[in-house]
Amino acid sequence: MLSNGGCGELTAASRGLFYQAVIRSFTALIETVHGMELALNPHSMEGYVTLRGVHFNDIQINMVVAVNTPTHNGYVKVSKDKVYSETSLYVCDQICSSEITSLPNDGREVLFQIHPTNPATPLLYIASSREQLITLRQLIEDHHGLDLHSLEEHPISAFVLLLLFSFVIVLFHALLFHMIYKEFCSADRGFNKSAR
Repeated sequence: MLSNGGCGELTAASRGLFYQAVIRSFTALIETVHGMELALNPHSMEGYVTLRGVHFNDIQINMVVAVNTPTHNGYVKVSKDKVYSETSLYVCDQICSSEITSLPNDGREVLFQIHPTNPATPLLYIASSREQLITLRQLIEDHHGLDLHSLEEHPISAFVLLLLFSFVIVLFHALLFHMIYKEFCSADRGFNKSAR
């Protein structure tokens, strides 16, 4: 299963890399041409997840993800270890709608807000160059049909769905009442009249 998710080389090398493979597999950390994606879906998670010591380009990264259950909003915090101050990493949020930010060299965290997208997009992108994330932003806008203003689901579709469910429930109860009334209140109930 881990080798199918792009972790075959990691599992073959050592225990430390096996640990990295397990973290990446369970938290949907995916390395792509554009860098690394944290591909968790806020609709399918709740609570708080902390990831420490995730390796990307030989740099240790720490991440904290918190999602509020009813609204599926939350935040992602990301930082790199102070030891790697000479190497630059760049991050951006879900569809790179915010400014592309360089991770601070002093270990401070960068905070991004989580908003549900439709279709679901990764919560965080990490790359070794700003140009990779700029290219990624263009790809997201062009090929996935997402723009920078489509972050939240449409409240009208939720209202229509609620209205449809209400209509089906009312119709079911009306038919049920009609069957009960027809069975027990009609003149010819179908019971054995001699048994009265």
